[in-house]
Amino acid sequence: MPARRFVLATLVLALVVAVAVAAFNAWVDPFQHYRKSERYPARFYNAWQRYENPGIAKHYAYDRVVTGSSLMECVIPADVDRIMGGKTINLSISAQTAYDAGQLLRAALRTGKPRHIIMNLDYNAFSGAPDRSGFTEPFPRYMYDDAPWNDLPYLLGVGTLRKSLETVLGLRWSRFNSDPQRMWYWMDGHQFFAAKAVQGLDPDNLNALFRQPQRTLEGMQASFEANLAPLVEANPDVRFTWVYAPYAILVWLDFEQRGQLEVTLAFREWLYERTARYKNVEIYDFHAVPEIVLDLDHFTDIYHYSPRLSQAIIQAIHDGRYKLTREMVRGNNAWLRSVARTTTPRQVIADALARPLPETPDGKAFVPPGGFAPPQVN
Repeated sequence: MPARRFVLATLVLALVVAVAVAAFNAWVDPFQHYRKSERYPARFYNAWQRYENPGIAKHYAYDRVVTGSSLMECVIPADVDRIMGGKTINLSISAQTAYDAGQLLRAALRTGKPRHIIMNLDYNAFSGAPDRSGFTEPFPRYMYDDAPWNDLPYLLGVGTLRKSLETVLGLRWSRFNSDPQRMWYWMDGHQFFAAKAVQGLDPDNLNALFRQPQRTLEGMQASFEANLAPLVEANPDVRFTWVYAPYAILVWLDFEQRGQLEVTLAFREWLYERTARYKNVEIYDFHAVPEIVLDLDHFTDIYHYSPRLSQAIIQAIHDGRYKLTREMVRGNNAWLRSVARTTTPRQVIADALARPLPETPDGKAFVPPGGFAPPQVN
């Protein structure tokens, strides 16, 4: 009997603690799963985007979504609204795959709010299986539906409790932004110039820093068909603007090194033809703009470009510049193929290192800090 009473008391105590933790987490709701943050200032945790974005999509006011990988995280909604009008929200996810994008956009479209979606297309987002997420931990599907009965992983999660305590106590145990206009912004503290863009690169193995996966045309096509095509077809009144955001030319030299150039160019042609039937789809191509991709002063690494380019891309979309046509995609592919096969990484890196360094506010030449770790990218 004493043993039974002990076991029963332990179970009751565990249940009471679990109920208390769940109630506390639901009350604080650090990932804004149930409501827009009101009791405490909202915190936007870059490492928890997959958990926060679906709640933000449900509870915030907007009619336009900007999403994509880290290349789109620094697009400021107010800049988009100033140029295009409307009400924009940035739901980008670092290392976003096509699967991640499909799940998020499905949740956003279910609200009936989006009339326009701007999303960058990273080729590596279509690598691997169609249900590949950009993170190693299991995908939190319970955050993306409207069913309350499967929320226990959120309500009882250690990560949730940690964020709830951090919020209530006003602590900063982890990195976050608090400005809704810069939820996932990471450019503060980054420098954009040629020598920085090539820092740490091995000209014989350009992918060593980034370790991007190999792709197949069939796999990329299957990922698009599974994750994005159904959203376009089910939402004919929503405008889908897909963007090939600019890479430095060294990315294309990396594709050539790894035997990925022709796969990439073939996918570009296939995707244009595949989506040409849809009146609500447009593709803007900044990959073959020489004044951007050949000028490494725009970049902080071979993938990530400056905030000035982020604004310029939105302006170009508004103006209808660089919108793909059948002739344009073929011409751009021919230019990319030619440049990738006639340019040597070693010379590009040497030229970048020979360019003048930018000046600091005191007029001295900037010295790049050591140990730069680039953001995650698809």
